[in-house]
Amino acid sequence: MRSSVATLVVTCLTFGYVIGAGPLCLKCQDAASIEECRQQSRAPCGENENCFLRKYTTDNLDIRFEAGCLSKTTCALLNSLTTLGRRSVWGLDLVRPKKDVTNCFQCCGASATDSGPCNSHLCGQVPNTELVTCKVCVGVHDHIASCSREDVCPPTEACYTGIRVVGTEAKYVFGCANKRICRSLAMDSKMKRVIHGDVGLNICDACCVGRNCNEAECFALKKVMKLSDYLSNITSTQ
Repeated sequence: MRSSVATLVVTCLTFGYVIGAGPLCLKCQDAASIEECRQQSRAPCGENENCFLRKYTTDNLDIRFEAGCLSKTTCALLNSLTTLGRRSVWGLDLVRPKKDVTNCFQCCGASATDSGPCNSHLCGQVPNTELVTCKVCVGVHDHIASCSREDVCPPTEACYTGIRVVGTEAKYVFGCANKRICRSLAMDSKMKRVIHGDVGLNICDACCVGRNCNEAECFALKKVMKLSDYLSNITSTQ
């Protein structure tokens, strides 16, 4: 079973702690970059925990990142040991498959800043402070400006917008869409998809790349969609 560093080490070594009373930390697994790790998750750790970041090389020679929470005791012990290039410490796996090799393992307990949780800067990482956001709102909306919420889409998704006719009025939808769907939309200008469970007559769907790019008008975005924008990090839809 492919268990994370946090699960294996904390199970063996941690003592009682208060959940959510510790630092805000990045939490990710198998991230290809620190930016992808930042987009997976973040959450407060326990009061007796610190954040950690592990940079490792897979058996395919790909660099990956894992981040989360560990007890302060465990972090102190691991930081005092030479873990680089090793696959385990005291018989505890520090890898996901066993052929993975740890390049860097560090912990921190500082408070998060505007540039992110403290473990986003460990192992020599310099994260981009300007993550690309999209307009993401539930349901249909009366006009483009009515969606004010911003969010970061996963690496496998892009910004999305659409127009639906409900009764006699045009309504708008906003969010993130799987890049495989965006690729299909770019290849077929007449294609329409129900993506967010929206209602009404579908008259436009479009994806885009760029900060809050989906606050632009749907038909205008559809005209400039490029297939090449949606070829990376594609996963199959359910």
